[in-house]
Amino acid sequence: MAPNPDRVTEVCVILLDVGPEMGEYLPAAREAVAAFVTGKMVNKMPFQAQLFYFGTTGTSNVLNQEMMDADGDDSQYAHITEVRPLGFPELPWLRSLQNHEQGEPGTPSDFFDALTVAVDALHRAWAAEGRPDLLKKSVAKRILLVSNFLGESQPVDDDFMASVVDRLNQSDIKLDVRSLDIPEADEKLSAVKSANTDILARVLQDVRHTQQNVTDAAAIPTMFKTKETAATVTWSGAFEIGDQMKISVKMSKKTAQERLPSVGKWSQLAYGNTAPTHGVVLDREYRLERDPDQVVDESERVKAYQYGSQTVVIPEEIEQLLSFKAAKSMKLLGFVRTNDEDPAIQRYHYMKDVWAMVAAKEDERSRTAMSALVQALQKDPGVAMLVRFVSRENSAVQVCACRPLPPAVGRAPCLVLNTLPYQEDIRSFPFPEFAKSKHLPSKDQRRAAKALVAHLDLTQAGDPVRPETVANPLLHRFYDFVRARALDVEAPLPPPGAGADRLRGPPLDRLPEKAAAVLASLPDVFPIKQKEEAKDDEEGEGGLLGDAATAAGFDPTAEAGAGSAVDAVGTSTPKEDFQNLMAAGRADAAFEGVPLAVQRILDSSNEGLQKKALAALQAMRKACSQRDHFARAADFNAFLRRLLASAEDSATRRKFLAKMAAPEVQLTLLSSQEAPGSGATASDARDFLTAANPSQKAEEPPPEEVPADDDDFADME
Repeated sequence: MAPNPDRVTEVCVILLDVGPEMGEYLPAAREAVAAFVTGKMVNKMPFQAQLFYFGTTGTSNVLNQEMMDADGDDSQYAHITEVRPLGFPELPWLRSLQNHEQGEPGTPSDFFDALTVAVDALHRAWAAEGRPDLLKKSVAKRILLVSNFLGESQPVDDDFMASVVDRLNQSDIKLDVRSLDIPEADEKLSAVKSANTDILARVLQDVRHTQQNVTDAAAIPTMFKTKETAATVTWSGAFEIGDQMKISVKMSKKTAQERLPSVGKWSQLAYGNTAPTHGVVLDREYRLERDPDQVVDESERVKAYQYGSQTVVIPEEIEQLLSFKAAKSMKLLGFVRTNDEDPAIQRYHYMKDVWAMVAAKEDERSRTAMSALVQALQKDPGVAMLVRFVSRENSAVQVCACRPLPPAVGRAPCLVLNTLPYQEDIRSFPFPEFAKSKHLPSKDQRRAAKALVAHLDLTQAGDPVRPETVANPLLHRFYDFVRARALDVEAPLPPPGAGADRLRGPPLDRLPEKAAAVLASLPDVFPIKQKEEAKDDEEGEGGLLGDAATAAGFDPTAEAGAGSAVDAVGTSTPKEDFQNLMAAGRADAAFEGVPLAVQRILDSSNEGLQKKALAALQAMRKACSQRDHFARAADFNAFLRRLLASAEDSATRRKFLAKMAAPEVQLTLLSSQEAPGSGATASDARDFLTAANPSQKAEEPPPEEVPADDDDFADME
C-alpha cells in the first residue's frame, strides 16, 4: 500500500559527502545512510526524504542551473548532485545508495554549499509544489549531514551565513550532523579540518541541532538508530504530596528495550483471487480429551487454577471481584537513604523500563515545585524518593524509586523513576561464603586484578562504550538482511557487522601496550586445573535402578575419618561427598551441601549429573530418617517443596521431579511416621509424588517397619 502523502510526519534532506577525502570510509557511510532509510521503511514511518551527494565530479542541482541560466556562471554550487527527489523511499531509493560514485582527486566538497542547496530544496518543496502542510509544526523537518569535513570549503561571509541560518530557524529545520572524526585521517588534513569545524560551529551555535562525532571507523555503519522513537507522554496526572499538595506531571519512557519488528503471517493460498489480501485469521478450538471429535463451545469453557491435585474453577465475575481495585494515581511515600552500609535500595532492585517525570509546562506552580524538589534531591545524592504509582484504573500498584535529573540544554528538571520489586519478585541464590583461606586471593592475584582495572580503562581508548553510542548488532543485522533481500531475493544472510566486532572484546589496538600484557599474564596468576569427572556406575553401588537401600544408603558403620579430605559436597560425586562428610563427623556441611549441589546440577542442565543428584538426595533422605538426624527432616522436606515450586518455569526441574516420582525410585517427603517432626503426613508424601509427575499416579509407599528397639508396645503381647 502506497503511503498517504497527506499524512507525512517527517521530511528529511540527506547530504552525503562523496568527495575524494572520504576515502575508505565512504562505503561504510553509504551503508549507514541505507540502514537509516531501511529503518523508516520497515517500520512504515510516514517519512519523505531527498538525497544529495556533494563532492561529486559532476553537478546536478537547481541552484547551480539557475545561476548558469542567469549569468552563465556554472561555478556556483558545483559538485553537488541531486540523486533522489523528495518522496517516500522505495527500492529505487535504496539502489541509488549502491551507486559507488566518488569524486575524482582534487574535487572540492564544500559542505556549506551543500547545506545551502538543502535549505533551498526544502523551501521549494512546500512553495513550488503547493505543499503548505509540510510547514505544520507536527511535521518534523531536518537536514542530515554526513561528512568527515576534510574537503576544502570556500570562506563564508557573516551576512550570507546569517541568511542561511535565518531560513533554517524560520522554517524550524533541525540540523543533524554526523562527523567522522577518525584520528588517522584527520592528522593528514588537520588545517582543513580545523577551518571546516570553525564554519560548522558558527552555524550550529544559532540553530536547533544535534551532533554526533564518530571516532571509530568500525562504528560508522551503526551511527544511526535502526528506529527513532520520539518521546511521547504515556501518563499524565497529579503527583500527590500529602493531602494538601498536588503537582501536575507528565511521564514518558526514558529507556525501553527495542525489539525486532514482528513478522506478519502471509498466506499463499489466495490463488485465482484478483485482489488477494493474503491475510491469515487465527482461530483456536478446544476438544474433549475423552471425545476428540466433540468441540467445546466458548460458552462452556471457564478458567481454572491447579491447586495440588485439584482443579479450582474461578468464574470470570469472581475473578474480577478478586482483583485489587486501585485508582489511577501517584503518591509520595517518603524518602530513604541509599548510601548507608545496608541501603534500603540496591542497584539490582531496579526493574523494567525507566520513566522520566516532568512538570506540566502549562502549570507554572507545578514547574516551580518540581524544580525545587529536584534541586533538594540533587543536593543530597544519598537520598531517593519513594512513590506509589498506579498507571491506570485497576492496574497493578507499583512502588518506584525516584532520582533527580538536573536541567540541561533542551531538558527541564525532572525525576527518573525505576520500578522496585516486591519481596516475591526477589530471587535469592544461596552459596557458601568465601571465608576460607583457600578462597581468598593472594597478593599477586590482587595486584593483577588492580592492573586489569587500571589498564583496560576504555576512556583511554576514546571508546567508553556509552549506551548512547553502542548500537544493537542484532537489530542492525536484521535490517541489513531485510534490505539485501528486498534488493535481491537470493541474497545470503550478511555476516555480523562492525557493531558486533566492537563488543567481542577489549579494543587492544587503542589501549595502552600494557593492556595486552596484563591480559596475557592472567592465566599464570589464576591457573585453571582440570578436574576429572568420575564415571557413572550404573550397575554397581549407587546405581539408580539397583537396590534402593544401597543407592540411598549412608553407612553409619563406616570407619571414622574415611574420606575426611572432602571439604564440601561437590557436583561430581555428591553422594560420596555426603557420606564422607558424615563419616568425618561434619553433619552440618553434609546436610547443607546436598541441596546446594543439587541446585547447581539442575542449573547446569547436565543430565549425566542428575543421576548423581538423585542418589545424593536418596542418601540424605536415608540419613534424615535415622534417630540422630530427625531434626533435619523438616529442612529436607522444605527443600523438596521449593524444588517442586520452582519447576513451573523450568523444564529441567520438571524432568528431574518425574525421575524422583518414578516407581523404582519413589523419592518423596519424609512423613512424621518415618521422622517425627518432619511436618508432613503420609498423605502429603503421596500428594508430592502426584504433583511431581502428574501423568503418573503415585504408588503408596509401603509402611516402614518399626525396629524392635523403637516399638513401645513390644512387651505388651
